Amino acid sequence: MHQRVLIRKAVRELLVAAGTDARGRVFDRVNPVFEDQLPAILIFAASETVDREDITGVGLRLRTVEIIIKGVIKAGASAEAGFGDQLDSLAEQIEDVMDSNPLLNQTAETVWFDKTEFSLSGEGESLLGLVNLTYSVIYRG
Repeated sequence: MHQRVLIRKAVRELLVAAGTDARGRVFDRVNPVFEDQLPAILIFAASETVDREDITGVGLRLRTVEIIIKGVIKAGASAEAGFGDQLDSLAEQIEDVMDSNPLLNQTAETVWFDKTEFSLSGEGESLLGLVNLTYSVIYRG
């Protein structure tokens, strides 16, 4: 199993165990979720870079994978005032979980929190609020 898979699985396990607002609705995938699965968290790798000067004798390379943890909530037609607070709360819960286990169950050498991005998707009753937390995860593989 590739180390990226182990990293994503570790992130998922940590988030599920923490009991965030998403509860057990934490998915290792990019695919959208259905309304009855919200709030939810999606985990996926966006890109990876390899440090070609750090090749060990056994062929392991120092790699940095960009992991995105996407929180998704239903905003509804009005996107009422509490909507922003819900996204901020979910983002804070994710950050707390990631901060509490900096090596992701020993699957990483270093984890850096890079940025948070907020957005909306859809319209009317199908309006979703999204928060992307981006992490750089450094590992050897």
